[in-house]
Amino acid sequence: MRRAYDNLVEKATGCLLRENAVCEEEADVYRFGIEVTILKALHLFSYLVIAVCMRRVPEFIVIFSIFCAFRRNVGGFHAKTRTGCYLFSCSVIVMALAAAGNEIDPIFLYGLTFCELMLLLFVFPVKNENRPLDEEEIVCFRKRLFILILLYMAAFVLTAWARWFRLIQLYAIGLTLAASLALLGKIQERRNQNGKA
Repeated sequence: MRRAYDNLVEKATGCLLRENAVCEEEADVYRFGIEVTILKALHLFSYLVIAVCMRRVPEFIVIFSIFCAFRRNVGGFHAKTRTGCYLFSCSVIVMALAAAGNEIDPIFLYGLTFCELMLLLFVFPVKNENRPLDEEEIVCFRKRLFILILLYMAAFVLTAWARWFRLIQLYAIGLTLAASLALLGKIQERRNQNGKA
């Protein structure tokens, strides 16, 4: 499987080089971009298959949208290997969609949402050894996180006012995924710092 994947990346990169779409000096950058694109496509395809099998495609779309919006701006836990990342993320999607099948008390969801938004503000930024952040990036991500929280709260309040508690539950599950991975990422970050010390 690994060999087929590497061959696909090499063929795609080779095709770009043959067509003179990229120069030889930039081949590694494009190779990395192709790798990331293929991996993301595989992950997304797998998530959709899981959602179809669990008969929860609309729920998946809402949960995953909330999760992605926060994950892109907060960061979080990263598995050490591609296989670990794939298996972990698929397991998380299964758990999230399983949770979407249960009824959760709206009062509990309100409290959980408040705590998780505070947690995201507290643990931010979650740094990753693969993508260190400089001060300018941290400021930019912090502004984006504040805007995202305001948008989330507005959508949450409007949805609660309309008494669409099912949708509130899906919002909360997406936020729980993002907050949980941010917290795990902070623990991972501290362990990496202690390991280097």
